[in-house]
Amino acid sequence: MIKQTFTFDHIGWITQDIKIFEEFWCNKLGFELIFESFLDKERSLALFGLETSGTIRRYQRETMVIEIHHLDSVSEASQDFNRFGLNHIALHVEDREAFLRELITGNNKEVPVHRHENPGGWFNLFIQDFEGNWIELRESL
Repeated sequence: MIKQTFTFDHIGWITQDIKIFEEFWCNKLGFELIFESFLDKERSLALFGLETSGTIRRYQRETMVIEIHHLDSVSEASQDFNRFGLNHIALHVEDREAFLRELITGNNKEVPVHRHENPGGWFNLFIQDFEGNWIELRESL
Protein backbone atom coordinates (compact mmCIF):
# COMPACT_ATOMS: atom_id res chain seq x y z
CA MET A 1 0.00 0.00 0.00
CA ILE A 2 1.22 3.52 -0.80
CA LYS A 3 1.89 5.45 2.40
CA GLN A 4 2.56 8.82 0.81
CA THR A 5 -0.36 11.26 1.05
CA PHE A 6 -2.05 12.09 -2.24
CA THR A 7 -5.16 13.85 -3.51
CA PHE A 8 -6.97 14.21 -6.82
CA ASP A 9 -5.38 16.77 -9.11
CA HIS A 10 -8.40 17.17 -11.39
CA ILE A 11 -11.39 15.37 -12.89
CA GLY A 12 -11.42 15.21 -16.70
CA TRP A 13 -14.44 15.00 -18.98
CA ILE A 14 -15.27 15.14 -22.67
CA THR A 15 -17.88 17.78 -23.46
CA GLN A 16 -19.87 18.10 -26.65
CA ASP A 17 -20.80 21.73 -25.96
CA ILE A 18 -18.64 24.12 -23.96
CA LYS A 19 -21.52 26.59 -23.48
CA ILE A 20 -23.77 23.91 -21.94
CA PHE A 21 -20.89 22.74 -19.73
CA GLU A 22 -20.18 26.28 -18.52
CA GLU A 23 -23.87 27.05 -17.96
CA PHE A 24 -24.01 24.28 -15.34
CA TRP A 25 -20.50 24.12 -13.87
CA CYS A 26 -19.69 27.87 -13.94
CA ASN A 27 -23.03 29.64 -13.77
CA LYS A 28 -24.69 27.19 -11.37
CA LEU A 29 -21.84 25.70 -9.32
CA GLY A 30 -19.39 28.63 -9.41
CA PHE A 31 -16.35 27.15 -11.17
CA GLU A 32 -14.13 29.68 -12.98
CA LEU A 33 -12.07 29.23 -16.14
CA ILE A 34 -8.37 29.16 -15.22
CA PHE A 35 -6.69 27.68 -18.32
CA GLU A 36 -7.32 27.09 -22.02
CA SER A 37 -5.19 25.55 -24.74
CA PHE A 38 -5.57 24.22 -28.26
CA LEU A 39 -5.14 20.47 -28.73
CA ASP A 40 -3.58 19.83 -32.14
CA LYS A 41 -3.95 16.51 -33.99
CA GLU A 42 -0.37 15.46 -33.25
CA ARG A 43 -0.72 15.87 -29.49
CA SER A 44 -4.18 14.28 -29.52
CA LEU A 45 -2.76 11.25 -31.33
CA ALA A 46 0.13 10.99 -28.84
CA LEU A 47 -2.06 11.41 -25.73
CA PHE A 48 -5.32 9.67 -26.68
CA GLY A 49 -4.68 7.78 -29.92
CA LEU A 50 -7.18 10.03 -31.74
CA GLU A 51 -6.64 11.94 -34.97
CA THR A 52 -8.63 15.00 -33.99
CA SER A 53 -7.97 18.49 -32.71
CA GLY A 54 -9.85 20.36 -30.03
CA THR A 55 -9.84 22.61 -26.99
CA ILE A 56 -8.72 21.85 -23.44
CA ARG A 57 -10.00 24.00 -20.57
CA ARG A 58 -9.60 23.85 -16.81
CA TYR A 59 -12.00 25.31 -14.27
CA GLN A 60 -11.53 25.75 -10.54
CA ARG A 61 -13.61 26.37 -7.46
CA GLU A 62 -11.61 26.47 -4.23
CA THR A 63 -9.41 23.33 -4.37
CA MET A 64 -11.52 21.44 -6.95
CA VAL A 65 -10.39 21.40 -10.58
CA ILE A 66 -12.28 20.09 -13.62
CA GLU A 67 -10.61 19.66 -17.00
CA ILE A 68 -12.66 19.36 -20.17
CA HIS A 69 -11.76 18.27 -23.66
CA HIS A 70 -13.93 19.55 -26.49
CA LEU A 71 -12.87 17.47 -29.47
CA ASP A 72 -13.60 18.45 -33.06
CA SER A 73 -14.40 14.84 -34.01
CA VAL A 74 -16.79 13.76 -31.23
CA SER A 75 -17.96 10.62 -33.03
CA GLU A 76 -14.40 9.29 -33.17
CA ALA A 77 -13.79 10.26 -29.54
CA SER A 78 -16.97 8.61 -28.34
CA GLN A 79 -15.75 5.30 -29.75
CA ASP A 80 -12.29 5.50 -28.21
CA PHE A 81 -11.23 8.00 -25.58
CA ASN A 82 -14.70 8.41 -24.07
CA ARG A 83 -15.89 4.81 -24.52
CA PHE A 84 -15.14 3.83 -20.91
CA GLY A 85 -14.44 6.06 -17.97
CA LEU A 86 -16.03 7.85 -15.08
CA ASN A 87 -19.68 7.14 -14.46
CA HIS A 88 -19.96 9.80 -11.76
CA ILE A 89 -18.10 12.11 -9.43
CA ALA A 90 -19.13 13.00 -5.89
CA LEU A 91 -19.33 16.42 -4.28
CA HIS A 92 -19.38 16.74 -0.52
CA VAL A 93 -21.90 19.37 0.62
CA GLU A 94 -23.02 20.51 4.07
CA ASP A 95 -26.74 19.96 3.45
CA ARG A 96 -27.90 18.14 0.30
CA GLU A 97 -31.48 19.41 0.42
CA ALA A 98 -30.37 23.03 0.88
CA PHE A 99 -27.86 22.56 -1.95
CA LEU A 100 -30.64 21.24 -4.23
CA ARG A 101 -32.97 24.13 -3.36
CA GLU A 102 -30.23 26.65 -4.13
CA LEU A 103 -29.29 24.87 -7.37
CA ILE A 104 -32.86 24.74 -8.63
CA THR A 105 -33.88 28.29 -7.55
CA GLY A 106 -33.93 30.60 -10.54
CA ASN A 107 -32.89 27.80 -12.88
CA ASN A 108 -34.62 27.81 -16.23
CA LYS A 109 -33.28 24.33 -16.98
CA GLU A 110 -34.43 21.39 -14.91
CA VAL A 111 -31.71 19.52 -13.05
CA PRO A 112 -32.49 15.79 -12.97
CA VAL A 113 -32.38 14.30 -9.46
CA HIS A 114 -32.24 10.58 -8.63
CA ARG A 115 -32.74 9.32 -5.08
CA HIS A 116 -32.03 5.75 -4.09
CA GLU A 117 -33.21 4.52 -0.69
CA ASN A 118 -30.54 2.21 0.61
CA PRO A 119 -31.74 -0.73 2.74
CA GLY A 120 -29.10 0.33 5.30
CA GLY A 121 -31.26 3.29 6.29
CA TRP A 122 -29.85 6.13 4.20
CA PHE A 123 -30.34 7.30 0.65
CA ASN A 124 -28.01 8.13 -2.19
CA LEU A 125 -28.70 11.35 -4.07
CA PHE A 126 -27.49 12.05 -7.59
CA ILE A 127 -28.00 15.01 -9.91
CA GLN A 128 -27.10 15.33 -13.58
CA ASP A 129 -25.36 18.22 -15.27
CA PHE A 130 -26.72 19.55 -18.57
CA GLU A 131 -24.82 16.92 -20.59
CA GLY A 132 -26.07 13.98 -18.54
CA ASN A 133 -23.01 13.43 -16.30
CA TRP A 134 -23.96 12.05 -12.88
CA ILE A 135 -22.86 13.87 -9.74
CA GLU A 136 -23.40 12.23 -6.36
CA LEU A 137 -24.14 14.61 -3.49
CA ARG A 138 -22.73 13.41 -0.19
CA GLU A 139 -22.99 14.92 3.26
CA SER A 140 -21.58 13.86 6.61
CA LEU A 141 -23.96 11.57 8.48
